[in-house]
Amino acid sequence: MYSRRRIWSFIIVAVLAASFPCGNLFAQQAAKIFVGEAINIHSEILGEDRTLYIYTPQGYSSTEDRYPVLYMLDGGEHFVHVSGIIHYLSGIGHIPQMIMVAIPNTRRTHDFTPTYNEEFPTSGGGEKFLNFLENEFIPYIDQTYRTQPYRILAGHSLTGTFTVYTLLTKPDLFGGYISISPSIGWDDGVMVKRAKSFFQKQARFNKFFYLTLGDEGEWKFSFFKDLTDTIRRTRPQDFNWKFVHMKDESHVSIPHKSVYDGLELLYKDWAVPDGVAAGGLESILNHYRQLTDKFGYTVSPSEIYLNILGYEFLNIRDLEEALSIFAYNIKLYPNSANVYDSYGEALERDSQLEKALENYQIAYNKGKENSDPNENIYRQNYERVKKYLEE
Repeated sequence: MYSRRRIWSFIIVAVLAASFPCGNLFAQQAAKIFVGEAINIHSEILGEDRTLYIYTPQGYSSTEDRYPVLYMLDGGEHFVHVSGIIHYLSGIGHIPQMIMVAIPNTRRTHDFTPTYNEEFPTSGGGEKFLNFLENEFIPYIDQTYRTQPYRILAGHSLTGTFTVYTLLTKPDLFGGYISISPSIGWDDGVMVKRAKSFFQKQARFNKFFYLTLGDEGEWKFSFFKDLTDTIRRTRPQDFNWKFVHMKDESHVSIPHKSVYDGLELLYKDWAVPDGVAAGGLESILNHYRQLTDKFGYTVSPSEIYLNILGYEFLNIRDLEEALSIFAYNIKLYPNSANVYDSYGEALERDSQLEKALENYQIAYNKGKENSDPNENIYRQNYERVKKYLEE
């Protein structure tokens, strides 16, 4: 059993000014904007109830698409600003749309420390929390939401240490790891010692690891140098990693920039380059085949992207390429009304009026079924071509 509640981010107030000489205000309207929902679940492993904050991408409820998942630790502190990063970067096509799951803390020192340290009596619960993550948390998300088999784990400070611990202990649990100014010196640098043993055994290691440190003193930097020197010496094949010493950031200010830069680095090849797009459908599909190989699941171009691209070729009068792109969009998204309407328009431009009418009719019918806001446009296109053919 679980409960849900919306997470409200802020309120937008629209102020309407009357056309009076003094510009008196006569009305206000407030619209609440929410960024996600909070879900309470019970963990048998931890022996307690835990709250999860869930962000789903725009359009999630109206599609059948599946999405990669970012798991953000220290969820209470980072849910709003990290969901904003995802919303923005995916909106401009730099990264895929994704689900984010954040988990607020209950016993931070206990849950995220990999070993017991007598200076911290509650420490040493990292193994149990990782067990919860692997056997309760992730399965729950995969069963409840439409996920792809690619996950990213991100944490800051002590949860950054846990991120490194997870990389070294259960590396296949995630494809990408973003560790932000972790407490690598914990328990006399125990994670650095484990890393030396771990990386010596990895001839190939197809993972992404982004590690950052702010301006935090030479003592802390020495542990990072030891860790990064170890990785450079062993150099596992296929290991995509980077360490960035952000000297202009403090321990407190570094999380936002680290997540932003880390996601951009992980998905640096995501956007279709202009030269590839100009090559047409086959060139674009080859780009997405490469992304599929990289991330381990089928990556397809979005309906919106293909639709825009189809019209670009239509506008330069390359009808053959436009038709192939619109037809492929129908293959990928057969339940969308808009893909049939766009294909119908290209067919009409190519003087294939009977076939255009067939697609306009499908668009109109699906628009009615789905209460599509463009239903009236689909109807007008259908009736226009139908009337022309009957004359």
